[in-house]
Amino acid sequence: MKRTRDTGEGGYPSASSGAGQASGRPHGAKPPRKEEVDASAKAAGRRMRDEQQLLRLTTEGPANVDSKDFCGAFAALGIDNSWDTAEFKEGFKMAITKLTDEHVEFDMEGIDPPLANAFRRILIAEVPTVAISRVTIFQNTGVIHDENLAHRLGLVPIKFEPDLLEWKPSDAD
Repeated sequence: MKRTRDTGEGGYPSASSGAGQASGRPHGAKPPRKEEVDASAKAAGRRMRDEQQLLRLTTEGPANVDSKDFCGAFAALGIDNSWDTAEFKEGFKMAITKLTDEHVEFDMEGIDPPLANAFRRILIAEVPTVAISRVTIFQNTGVIHDENLAHRLGLVPIKFEPDLLEWKPSDAD
């Protein structure tokens, strides 16, 4: 069976062919009523607000950190998402769920994912760490290049109290 397409002048699909219909409705179907469109827009707005209120953390890091916080991003849905400090103070809540000497768990509510991610990154940056930074290799007879070996040594996690280190002067060998 041969398929054909109704084309208009210049080889483009004609309006009667149904090609290029953006509405997704069958040919001849009635357009949606205003109430249906309004209800759909409200539901989309609720889904968007719910998504913006939650930051999902996975083992690889946060999952939904995309930013939709620029003013007017959801004007078509009737949502004003411009920044308001008073509204943020009123809606932001932080509850500590677990606290030990080495571990803290907390919930933040009413904060956009980009701000929560920034807070997470600040906390990670403030944790003191110890790592190998300078490596001197006298004779390497292995298959790994000196630079790769030094880099891999720098990636090894070292559990150590940084305050107990005695720093070597920078001009010393």
